[in-house]
Amino acid sequence: MKIGRWITEPIAAAMPEWLYCAMINFRCMFRGREFRLRAVADGGPYIGKRTGEEIQLARRNRFKRYDKGIARWIGHLAGTYCLNEVPLAPGDKIIDCGANVGEIGIWAKQFQAEYHPFEPEEKEADCCDLNNFSGERRTVRKALWHEETELRFFSKPDTADSTAIEAGGYKTIKIIQATTLAHYIRSLGSPRFRLLKVEAEGAEPEVLQGAEGVLHLIDYIAVDCGRERGKERKSTFCEVNEILRRHNFEVINADMKRLAFLYRRRDLLDLKAA
Repeated sequence: MKIGRWITEPIAAAMPEWLYCAMINFRCMFRGREFRLRAVADGGPYIGKRTGEEIQLARRNRFKRYDKGIARWIGHLAGTYCLNEVPLAPGDKIIDCGANVGEIGIWAKQFQAEYHPFEPEEKEADCCDLNNFSGERRTVRKALWHEETELRFFSKPDTADSTAIEAGGYKTIKIIQATTLAHYIRSLGSPRFRLLKVEAEGAEPEVLQGAEGVLHLIDYIAVDCGRERGKERKSTFCEVNEILRRHNFEVINADMKRLAFLYRRRDLLDLKAA
């Protein structure tokens, strides 16, 4: 099976858009699946459709996540971050670090939550805007970091593995702007955020270091601590846990396959009671 994939993937990558989409749609039809893929323009974006469902994609090979159902995949993704443990109400604010095409924002629409995505890859950010804000340019196209600066960004968008921590296998190196969560939240007038989700491909400690002045304004934090940091592919759990423990957060759930951990501020229940 792996050998077959190695042969077919380079052939598929060389196909023109119309032929690739036709091949995918035939495969889905043959398998009895309703999902269909269409290219909006050369090089994307792409529209994935299923009866009653639609999503804008930045990379055509990412269709595999959705061919059994778009809502099904998005619900599964939220589950891997244990987000079903977070009580959300209309108007609650969510920050999404590493938003990609904004799947968490799509999930949050059912709660009428207010979505604040960060995504430095331009195509993905464009799709996030299309999926969540009717195309209005509201996705923050910066990396989150521990200081305001410029970063070398190792871009690997086909597999959603772009990172500010060199890990190998990247396609290009870009210079991008980086900001901090503290700066962003203060620029909004320091409102309370119900949820922060962090997926920074190994840079999770730096993202949280940049939020240390405002962590008391966040109720729940979901962090992907998977083995993605640097060339050694280290987990970031120890660093993440130390930062959040010092700031009065505790783990309340985890997905050990993804190595994603959901934290809650310890005083949250006390504040509710008061």
